[in-house]
Amino acid sequence: MRQISYIHIVTIAHGKSEYCLCESIGSNLHLPIKNDANKKGNSSIQINGLCDWLSREHYRTPRSLCEFCGGRIELKGSEIVPPFALFPIMDVDDCEPNVAEAYKNGNLFSRIKLRDYITPIFNDPNLDEVMISMGYPINKGRKLESYQQIYPANRGDIETLRLLRQGFSNIYRTSGKTNMHLLLDACINEAEKALIK
Repeated sequence: MRQISYIHIVTIAHGKSEYCLCESIGSNLHLPIKNDANKKGNSSIQINGLCDWLSREHYRTPRSLCEFCGGRIELKGSEIVPPFALFPIMDVDDCEPNVAEAYKNGNLFSRIKLRDYITPIFNDPNLDEVMISMGYPINKGRKLESYQQIYPANRGDIETLRLLRQGFSNIYRTSGKTNMHLLLDACINEAEKALIK
């Protein structure tokens, strides 16, 4: 398996569920994903406060984001070399519908310097409910264990990730309640690069 040295995926987790899932994916596939969260997801980041979070020092320029990621984002001059995406993963049950819509269509980020790199990921009403609707048993009091059971660490199992993506894609097509498949697409693309011998 080829080692991927640069980070091409940065996530901003709404809370514990999102953080646990992204940590499990990165660990399982040995992908260099930077997962950002408020106290590792123990305190939530809500859509209403996301622009404040994205105004923090390490999100102000491509270079400051690169430094935040330990120098592992590839830069050419003052731009990030593609493929690269910044994925906020937010629940939409804690804000007004017009704010949720501005988040989904990207208008919320009009004043954010890294806006061109942002792909907003949403779950309606929240990730736990989306996962439950897909048939996954989520214990809301033991989220870390629940998400590790869905995607156990360190197995290098890309097939489970493909099945998870298919589940999210089906929900998107039938109800539009999530677009998590976009994040999974990026993770699978990275994992497939690593499988090239």
